[in-house]
Amino acid sequence: MATSATRPVALILPLLVAGCGLFAGCRSGPDAGLPLVSSSAPMPFAPVRMQVHPLTHLDVDTQGTVRLICHVELKDRWGDTTKARGLLRLELYRPVETTRPDLLTQELSWQLDLRDLDLNAALFDPATRTYRLQLGGLPGWAEAMARRRASGDPAARERLLIRAVLDTQGPDARPQVLRDERQIEG
Repeated sequence: MATSATRPVALILPLLVAGCGLFAGCRSGPDAGLPLVSSSAPMPFAPVRMQVHPLTHLDVDTQGTVRLICHVELKDRWGDTTKARGLLRLELYRPVETTRPDLLTQELSWQLDLRDLDLNAALFDPATRTYRLQLGGLPGWAEAMARRRASGDPAARERLLIRAVLDTQGPDARPQVLRDERQIEG
């Protein structure tokens, strides 16, 4: 016969066992409540598309320094913004003075090693979800174009082209090259 002291233990013990079973299936932390997802791809969130973002522009600061502020956005296979490791090359092109507006000449190139994780993180702008790159050392014609644009000169009808090339890895972990370009008119 059970004594009054063992009866509460007999009632509480099944509740404790059931509670432990419930807590075993619970997770805490930033991913709590999210479904567990598996993917056959070794790098499911690797970029598959790159865009030189429309935020890209020429800038003249208060000291008169001219920079090309280039925003590069990467998207994964679901269309979500992502980061990536790799080598990013940015190229500046100027139109050739001819009757063919599609002819361009490369004037300048910048190389950024996004395999350096500290540099990668420093260049990523969480507000715009793009890599925000401040490119200086522009040729004289590009600086003059930026200053005319900043002064509001309506007669200035110039343009330049910025091209981005990223050597990275795709979702299947194989090497891939992503490209995009944007024309800036002034």
